[in-house]
Amino acid sequence: MIIDAQLHFANRQALSAGTTEGTDRIDRGPVAAGSLVSLDDFGLWLAIHSNAGTVQAVVEHSDDNSTFSTLIKTAAFSGTGEKKLELPPLSKRYLRVSFVSSGAANVSAGIAWLQ
Repeated sequence: MIIDAQLHFANRQALSAGTTEGTDRIDRGPVAAGSLVSLDDFGLWLAIHSNAGTVQAVVEHSDDNSTFSTLIKTAAFSGTGEKKLELPPLSKRYLRVSFVSSGAANVSAGIAWLQ
């Protein structure tokens, strides 16, 4: 799978215990304030290597790129592998992912077309 660099939230980002925001945010482009943008056919792709403990991904969205609210979150999982999460059909303009980890881990995450 190829993920466009403009659609990355994190690329081999190291995590420690606690909550860590992904290194990048995605700007979906201009929309009227309070409007929602379609995410049809897209999903969140995660590649996780958890050395110990669990990792949970929390996808957040915002109108102004400063006040974020939860759009969707994964269940906590452990080990190594790829996860794909279908996103809700609509979101606000800006997207970010925060990771809640109970131990050391490395994570990559991005938006991908899920078929």
